[in-house]
Amino acid sequence: MSNVRGIPSGQLNQLVWLQKNTGTQDTASGQIVDNWQNVVSVWAEIQTLIGRELMQARQVSPELTHRIRVRYRDDIVADRRFLIPQNNTTLGAAIANAGVTTVTLSDSDLIRSDKATVIRVESELMIVTAGFGTTSLTVTRGAFGSTAAAHSNGTVVIRMGICEIESVIDTGNAHVELVCNCKGRDNL
Repeated sequence: MSNVRGIPSGQLNQLVWLQKNTGTQDTASGQIVDNWQNVVSVWAEIQTLIGRELMQARQVSPELTHRIRVRYRDDIVADRRFLIPQNNTTLGAAIANAGVTTVTLSDSDLIRSDKATVIRVESELMIVTAGFGTTSLTVTRGAFGSTAAAHSNGTVVIRMGICEIESVIDTGNAHVELVCNCKGRDNL
């Protein structure tokens, strides 16, 4: 196992997407409309926290669900979020081209809720808008700036959870690694 910049590479075994909100203000209501965009994909170690609270700096941070360790980057800050892998299945049929908006899965258990959810097929991110709990999903292709593409039958489909970064800790290893305390959710 190699040791690059102080972190054993085998411990960073999950590919996650760092996203930033480039929201705009709605001219009619004045409210900020979220518009999340991918910044970069990075390898991470994801630790699911057992309790719903974490004591840090003598303060209780409620509802933290994950601790995510990554190599140091200047653009990993508390107002961003990660997309992290959850459960997976495979495509039950090929996706012929970038214009196809129906995805056929081999298993209906991938999406259990009835709210918009993110899935990943290879490097493409998609937002599931209908077909929850079935093998036939309606999706928005090329989400968050990813590129819509054709995908072969049997390709792995991963449901992605959202982890909002609540705090970032530089571990003191001369900018070698960061530990991010995050609050996760399954849906958009």
